[in-house]
Amino acid sequence: MPPEGGPARSTAAHPGAPPRSLRSILSPTEVVDRLAARARRGKLPGFRRLDESANGTLAGFRVLAFGHPYDYELIGAVAPEAGTADGGGSRVDFRMRLLPKVPVIAAVVLILTIWPGLWITDSMLRIYFESYRIETWWWYVPLVVVSLPFLWMQFLSSRRQAHEHAAQTARAIEREIGGNGLSPSAM
Repeated sequence: MPPEGGPARSTAAHPGAPPRSLRSILSPTEVVDRLAARARRGKLPGFRRLDESANGTLAGFRVLAFGHPYDYELIGAVAPEAGTADGGGSRVDFRMRLLPKVPVIAAVVLILTIWPGLWITDSMLRIYFESYRIETWWWYVPLVVVSLPFLWMQFLSSRRQAHEHAAQTARAIEREIGGNGLSPSAM
């Protein structure tokens, strides 16, 4: 059994990533209530409680993890944990989820840029330059393909930024619920 009075325990996958889990002596309801109070003070962007599970315990919460331009959600599943000093402890398990809005918009724009863009460019070149006889896709498609590694690098950079923001948010959550935490932090 971990000592009382220390910060909540956490485990992280790698540096810069949010922890996989935190432990607290607070009950699951108290954990989510404290986080909701922090969100009302403007300290947890995008905070939302998750629905209750079938047995009546809180399922958890969601907060935003900002990356540019792709944002993520840090989802915390809160569950009661046995074996704590007063039997009322809880465990918060984290996972990240990409918010689909911006990637869908980017994919639609990319698709609309390729095919209608190819046809429009080809027809425009053939109208304005009567001597134009090249198949436009020979040079147009390679230009689009060359940009794909840059889009992938942007996605990876955005994911790194979101994970760093999620780690900061998880540390703030740890401080909020860890005032009566269980064991030393591994974060």
